[in-house]
Amino acid sequence: MPIIGRARPDEKPRRGADPAHFRATGSGYVVEAETATYTTSWAQDEELEKWLAKRPALVLVTLGANEVEMPVPAEHAGAIEHLVHKIAETGASCVWITPPMWKRDTGILQVIHDHSAPCLFFDSDAVLGGLTPDERQRDHIHPNERGGARWSEAFLGRWLSESGSPLQSIQNSERERLVPG
Repeated sequence: MPIIGRARPDEKPRRGADPAHFRATGSGYVVEAETATYTTSWAQDEELEKWLAKRPALVLVTLGANEVEMPVPAEHAGAIEHLVHKIAETGASCVWITPPMWKRDTGILQVIHDHSAPCLFFDSDAVLGGLTPDERQRDHIHPNERGGARWSEAFLGRWLSESGSPLQSIQNSERERLVPG
């Protein structure tokens, strides 16, 4: 199950995201650790091609945080569409998980929502209510261990409550927002 997104190289796996847990269930687990990546860089990344060639059943995308201050976020719509098209070509289910925001964005989250089909769209802040300052690292942006655990639990809890079978709910439903309501 590739998880595509920005992860700081010094971060440890979050609770519930332990690679050994995924391997024990017969799943693969791939996280690329880089600083400052963007939807545009992932849309053209050759490593993504290699991961997708392994035909994953599920891809979780967590991109968008670095684009929060873009003056014209619609400029990244094509990259978002290209990225999800690559994922869809593999037959994989996909969920685009927005980052827990630390400031108001200039519209990138709406652009992601509008252009990330056929991926489901998970609005993290709508489910989390945001992260508190003590749930973020010293940079005041990235979740710390506690914030990351709450974020992953919010995602998994919401996802599992939808049907009890995450892959089935993704494969059998119309594209929807995974948010309260």
